[in-house]
Amino acid sequence: MKKAFLLGLSLSTACEVKSVDVLHDNGAWSCEEFPGFDECIRWENGVIPVHVARSESPTFSDIELESLVETSVSNWNERLAELDLDLRFSISEPSSETCSEMVENDVQGEETKEVSVCVMDDGRFLGYMNKLKYGKGAGTVAGHTPMIGNIIGDRYTGAYVFLNSKHLGSQALAVINHEMGHVLGLGHNTTEGSLMGEYLLENTSSVPTKWEDQGLLGIYRD
Repeated sequence: MKKAFLLGLSLSTACEVKSVDVLHDNGAWSCEEFPGFDECIRWENGVIPVHVARSESPTFSDIELESLVETSVSNWNERLAELDLDLRFSISEPSSETCSEMVENDVQGEETKEVSVCVMDDGRFLGYMNKLKYGKGAGTVAGHTPMIGNIIGDRYTGAYVFLNSKHLGSQALAVINHEMGHVLGLGHNTTEGSLMGEYLLENTSSVPTKWEDQGLLGIYRD
């Protein structure tokens, strides 16, 4: 039996549970999830700033996270360029805050205007998911990209990417690239082993493929 961890969370109907106590994944940020909009919710063309928050895990350092984010941004920027789309990620200076602190600032009205990436250890991640009422089986979830009011009209204005350090081993790049795919607006697909598949499997691609190309073109190609 293939090992399966859940990759990302958001809004649509849950798919088949593949192992005991695996948290249902509720889909992803995608056009069909937002009835009433005439177009896909998307980023404006141009540059999407990304900054790395201070790690909340003693087993995954700030330096490791910065390196992982740099690789993911490079992977996605290469794909966006190959598709001739006028959109790029750009890494800003690392933050002195953790994602938890930044989310708290958002609650106080200082909404993020960029993509914030951070790592939590398994216990803290589980606590965070419990707080969001997604707690059952959250230890089997590798990442989470929540929408925290970062939409104006039909455009994204910011995002958070939370990564569970428990699952940032040999497939760390697959985990973060999957979540950054959600940041761009991609939903899940049913192709086993594809980057944007619902479950993290042993054969999950670590980089964007033709399946992600189709989604990006559907969202951003006028």
